[in-house]
Amino acid sequence: ICTQGCPFYGGSVKYNLKANAVNGKMLINVSYFRGTLVKVFVDGEAKGRIIYPPYELAVTGLSDGEHEITLEFFGCRYNTFGPIHLVSEKETWHGPNAWRSEDDNWMYQYHFVRQGIMKSPEIFN
Repeated sequence: ICTQGCPFYGGSVKYNLKANAVNGKMLINVSYFRGTLVKVFVDGEAKGRIIYPPYELAVTGLSDGEHEITLEFFGCRYNTFGPIHLVSEKETWHGPNAWRSEDDNWMYQYHFVRQGIMKSPEIFN
């Protein structure tokens, strides 16, 4: 999302693609994303969420042929409200002092976290 010109954006992003169902099913794999979850829609109908490993969702009961797939990625609010001038990437707690960083732990540049679907989704039949 940062490299697409929206570094401070903290909402959801929809990725649209088309895929074929064979024998009424498909397996949607989103194995590499940085965010909270990916919600899956097939032909506009919500089919489930991808949250935990192995980061895939089996969709059944489809007609054979091409379908419109929408993957709604939900990011986090770190780049919107987080301590983006904090240098340390090893901070385990972001309390009030994270926004009061100084000296070697402060930088004028923005320090964003990477967000989005980082690898092309794979769809298997």
